[in-house]
Amino acid sequence: MTFDGATLFAIAESPVQKGVIWVGSNDGLVHITKDAGAAWADVTPAMKLPPWARSPRSSRRISTPGTAYLAVDLARIGRPQPLHL
Repeated sequence: MTFDGATLFAIAESPVQKGVIWVGSNDGLVHITKDAGAAWADVTPAMKLPPWARSPRSSRRISTPGTAYLAVDLARIGRPQPLHL
């Protein structure tokens, strides 16, 4: 038996705020650090992502601190079109 979760698919450093990094994983979780990785916060519930919504990409074209844009792949849960947040 294998476990296919907890693989980071997207990592994006904020271009406007030093120490802010966003990560998205293949099991539908999105986390942020505001102190260059010393502590991480799970922001998945606030984004209302379904379980196993994979985040393969995030954007660094951000002008507001604490903001990120994600493209979410829902193919693993039967929805072939990506969800853009």
